[in-house]
Amino acid sequence: MTELLDLDGFEVVEAASQYLDQLKAAPTTPPPMWLLTDEVASEAVADVEVLDQPFATRFDAANYLQELLSAANINKVDRDAGLWSWLTLLFFDQVCPLGKAGERDAGETARYIPALDLSRRYYRHLLLAARGKSRAGVACGFCSGSSLSKLPVFAQYSSFLRLDPEQNPRRVAARDFCHGLLGPYLIYVAHRDCPERLRGLLTSRLDVATAETYRLFIENPPLVACSAVVSVATKLYYDRKKGVIRRGAGSKEEGGCRRLVDFLQQLDCTFDLQRMSESQLLSYLPTEFRRFIPRQLELI
Repeated sequence: MTELLDLDGFEVVEAASQYLDQLKAAPTTPPPMWLLTDEVASEAVADVEVLDQPFATRFDAANYLQELLSAANINKVDRDAGLWSWLTLLFFDQVCPLGKAGERDAGETARYIPALDLSRRYYRHLLLAARGKSRAGVACGFCSGSSLSKLPVFAQYSSFLRLDPEQNPRRVAARDFCHGLLGPYLIYVAHRDCPERLRGLLTSRLDVATAETYRLFIENPPLVACSAVVSVATKLYYDRKKGVIRRGAGSKEEGGCRRLVDFLQQLDCTFDLQRMSESQLLSYLPTEFRRFIPRQLELI
């Protein structure tokens, strides 16, 4: 148990970034855990206690962080790079665990230190409400008056909507897309009215950056912001009895998650997904998705 702190100052965050660069060259290099409590490197931000506890899934981590940071009542908590860097270091063994040979596979630095000052990379970590790209790489329009722009967490990122064609999310490695803790937290907060609908997206471990049902949706922020879409994805691919993603959900075959995302992107060109209910969206699904629909659910 420790007090909630953040890494104080650009130089300290930069030192953490240099460690990650070193880790890529020498995978057995231990993390600089001393930064967590050093009086010069860290600064107290709230009078709350943080438990260094294990998280089985991204959902568990996001739930804990939402409760923790709500109690901390920190202004603009999602834009505090020092805080999220400190939290990532605290839970580093879960975000970047040791392998069998005692080595860590660090991947992209931005998974650990959010690049909040770089608008072209910002959306990767904060899941901002970008309208994204179509399959052909053509930008879809964004309506400032849409329900998406009014979502509490996503609304403030509307200034970053015009993405560089070279920064098409589909071209970026899965490890680049989301800060290990901040991404799940923001998704959870956006759906805090009914977090259970997120089970299908946040069932994977924090270190599994390539989990299909997670990666495919965070590459498409408008979809992950839509309650009906997220609910349907969970109904289709999450086995509540076993607490796991159903076999075949991440495949390229008919009914898989990739096919669902492609279908939803096409449907979004005609319908306002933000205004659709879960039952309405289920009724539009092609027959190929029937094999994933639980028996108790019937298409309308």
